[in-house]
Amino acid sequence: MAIVALKQAQSFDIPLPLGAGIAVDKQPDGQTQVSLGQNVNILGFGGNRNVTFTGGNGTFSTQTDNNLLVNGTKIGGGSTIGADKNKGVTLDNDVNLGNKTIQGGVGNITT
Repeated sequence: MAIVALKQAQSFDIPLPLGAGIAVDKQPDGQTQVSLGQNVNILGFGGNRNVTFTGGNGTFSTQTDNNLLVNGTKIGGGSTIGADKNKGVTLDNDVNLGNKTIQGGVGNITT
């Protein structure tokens, strides 16, 4: 029954207590994206944790985002691991330090 409901629905969100939630989104290109997250911001202080799974149409990826929020500024990191029929394998890391994001991974190092 759940598979039939997912096939008919384009996207939906399930809010959970304490800033958490689950989101399911079916893209026009046939990919399905499932996100699990928790975000807290109290006067510029808090944090966020998110993990996103994307699959379908020759693609699979897992993307994470874990940051501490200090005085409105993100400090933390995230990563992407996946495979795409057009792009190949993706192994990336991001580090957020204040207003700068350092991106790295296989063949990809930028500041």
